[in-house]
Amino acid sequence: MIYGFTVQASYTWSHANDDVSNGGIGSTPYNNSQSFGSLTYQINPNCLKCNNYGNADYDIPNSFSASYVWQMPYKFNNAFANAVLGNWILSQNFFARSGLPLSVIDGNTSITNYGPTNTVANVIAGNGQQGCSSGNSQCLNPNAFGAADLNGTWPNQRRNGYRGPGFFDSDLTIGKNFKLTERFVFNFTTNFYNVFNHPNFANPDLNLADGTFGQPLITTAPPTGPYGSFFPGLPSGRIIQFAGKISF
Repeated sequence: MIYGFTVQASYTWSHANDDVSNGGIGSTPYNNSQSFGSLTYQINPNCLKCNNYGNADYDIPNSFSASYVWQMPYKFNNAFANAVLGNWILSQNFFARSGLPLSVIDGNTSITNYGPTNTVANVIAGNGQQGCSSGNSQCLNPNAFGAADLNGTWPNQRRNGYRGPGFFDSDLTIGKNFKLTERFVFNFTTNFYNVFNHPNFANPDLNLADGTFGQPLITTAPPTGPYGSFFPGLPSGRIIQFAGKISF
């Protein structure tokens, strides 16, 4: 801490591989219309790890978080100046991480006795992953994928070999203490959730049969908000909250 200023930060590099995550298909929703998480069915019965063993659904290679709190220690001889300019508190947090992994499916093709409704798409070119940074991105190249060969060749795609958009969020709090009497202090605080109004997008449409294939279709909620962390139904845009309390 230096003159009322405290900062902390952390960075995590990690990698997780598995055959199936979170109980299998349907447990991890990738977009608004499909719940296509890990496959409970091996996509290559001749080699159980050849295709299914890959990035876990929750694999996040890079994750960064930071926060600071600044309790401004300014004191003024003038009572009015001290009341207006003194006793301010400023704090902010930051979250940034890599995109989540995904697999591409093909809704145009079905395989008899195959559990999932849609099969895994076949990889026909090596440039399937494209830039994925905004709602206007074409995250996946449709020309890099094709239908499974129904004559006996299983799809060659390795599970969770592609990634969706990354995530960034920051919250800002500005507060001030007003000394009412020797005993009573009034605190007024303004909280800015997603202060930069930065949109974060869920994984893109994974179905090769869709006209919106490879495009992020919906935004995702930030992890924090006025109703608590990870509250369901939080809007994705900026939220401003005013709060006041009296301490004695």
